[in-house]
Amino acid sequence: MASPELSAEPSSIKLINMLESTEAPLPESVGFSSSGLERLSEVLGGLVSNGNLPFVRMLVARKGRLVFDQAVTSSLARGVEMQSAVYRFYSLTKIVTAVAACKAMELGLLELDHPISRYIPSWKHVKVLLGRNQFGELELEKPDREPTIRDCLMHTAGISYGVMMAKYSGSGVDAADEMFDAQNMAYDDNIDALEKLMSEAGGLEGYVNMLAQIPLKFQPGTNYYYSAAPAVVGRVLEIVSGQKCMDFFREHLFKPLGIEKDMMTAVPLSNERLLPVYSGRGEFKEASGFDACHTCKKYLSNEDVYGDDSLCGTAEAFMKIMMMLGASGVASDGTIILQSLTVQSMCHTNHLPNERSLNDSWIKKGMPPLNGLVAPDEGSCGYGLGGMVLGPRFKHVTDSLCNSGGLYVWSGAASSHAFTDPVEEIDCVFCTSLVDHDPGSSFWSSSSLFNTLYSAIDRKSAGSPRKKQSPLKKFEQPANSSSWPPNRGLFFSTPEDQQQVPLRSTDSGAKSASG
Repeated sequence: MASPELSAEPSSIKLINMLESTEAPLPESVGFSSSGLERLSEVLGGLVSNGNLPFVRMLVARKGRLVFDQAVTSSLARGVEMQSAVYRFYSLTKIVTAVAACKAMELGLLELDHPISRYIPSWKHVKVLLGRNQFGELELEKPDREPTIRDCLMHTAGISYGVMMAKYSGSGVDAADEMFDAQNMAYDDNIDALEKLMSEAGGLEGYVNMLAQIPLKFQPGTNYYYSAAPAVVGRVLEIVSGQKCMDFFREHLFKPLGIEKDMMTAVPLSNERLLPVYSGRGEFKEASGFDACHTCKKYLSNEDVYGDDSLCGTAEAFMKIMMMLGASGVASDGTIILQSLTVQSMCHTNHLPNERSLNDSWIKKGMPPLNGLVAPDEGSCGYGLGGMVLGPRFKHVTDSLCNSGGLYVWSGAASSHAFTDPVEEIDCVFCTSLVDHDPGSSFWSSSSLFNTLYSAIDRKSAGSPRKKQSPLKKFEQPANSSSWPPNRGLFFSTPEDQQQVPLRSTDSGAKSASG
C-alpha cells in the first residue's frame, strides 16, 4: 500500500540554535560576520518552511572552531530530539571507509595499489564485460590488470551499482547491472527475501564474493563509475586486521574522536533517536521500503558495516570526522588520526586516470555528478579517495561564490552532505533524511544556501589561522611505506594552484591514536 502524503504542520516548524547555551566563539573570531550567519539561519529555515526538506541540521566550523550549529525541526521529525537525532548516512559511509583504509595503509596492513585478489582470492579470475552476442550470451575478456584497493576507493574498478545507478547516471543498463540486481536486490522492497539472501550469503564476506561473480563494466583504471566497490575495501579491512569492519572503524577512528556511541550501524526502525526517511517534495512520503531494505534489515543479523552505505549516526559525530580531515588528520584534542600527507592525498588530490575531470571520466560524457553540482568545465572536479575534489574554478549550475581549489565533498542518498575546504578553512556537515534526487531539494542544489555561507566570510576580521601541524619531516612514515606518500600529483597543475591547498591542523602537541 502506498504511503500517504505528508507535510510539516506550519506551527511545528522550529529553528533551534544548538550553540545557544555553550561558550561558542564569536563568528568574527574566525572570520565570519554574525549578520552573515544570521542570514544563513534564515535561508536554512526556508528550506523546511517552503517544503523542500522535512527537517535539517547544519554545522559549520572555521579554523577548527565550531561557530554555527542550527537545526530546523518540524512535525515530520516525530518528536525526535535534534540534538541526539540519528541520521542514515548512506554513501557518506564511503568517506569513513576511505579514512579507515588510509589508516590501515599507515599501519602497514595493506597497500592501496595491491590487487584485491591479494587479500580475497575469489577476485583473482574476475572478467570484464564486452556485451552479449547474437544469442544473448555474455562476451567477456580478461582484465589488462586486476582491480586494486585504490580503484575501489575511487570507483575505477569497473564494479556495478545496479540498474538504478545505471539509469541515474545515463550510462545505459548492461548485463553487469542486471546481474548485480539479481544477486544483490539492494533496492527491492521484499524485506524478507533480502534478509534471507544476506543471511545465506554470509554477511560482508559473502556479499563481496558475490560481487566477484559479476563481470566488470570496463577495464580497471580506465574510467570512473560510482559503485559498490568500497564494500570490497570493508572486507579487505576485516582480513588484514582480523576484526569486523565496524570494530576497525571504532578502534582507529570513532573512539579516538570520542564518537563511538554516536556512530552505529544496524539501527532498527523502532529506534527512538532515528529520524524517518522521506521521499518527494512539499508533500512527503515515507520511504519505508528503501529505508528498511537498503540500510536496516541488510545488517541487523551481524551488526556489521558494509563499507559503502550502512553507517548511521549524529550530525555532530560526522562533523568531528570532517573537522579532523580539515585539520590534516588531527582530532580536536591533538590526537593524530592520519598523517598530513595521507590526508592531502585522500582529500585534495585527483586520483582519476591521467588526472582527468570527473565529468570526462563518467561513462556517459557530460553527465554532471551530484545533480548539477559541478558545471561541465574541463578540470572543474576530480575524485580523491571516498569523495570528490573540486578544482579552483569550481562553478555551480548557477554561479558559486566558492572558488576554492581542493574542496573535498561527498553526500548520501538521503541528501546529507559533508565537505572540507582547505583554502577558506571551512568544514561543514548538512544532515537531513530525504531520498530525492530532484535538483533544488537539498544543500548543493540550493545555491542560495551555499552562497549565503560563503558570503558570510568577513575578510576584515579574518581571525588567526589554524595552527599548523609540526613539520612533516618529523613524522615517522608508516612501517609499510612503499605507497606512502602516493606518487600522485596534486590535482592542480600550476605552482600557484598548489599553494592554494595548505595543510591545516592543530599545533605540534599532537599525539598518535595508535599509541
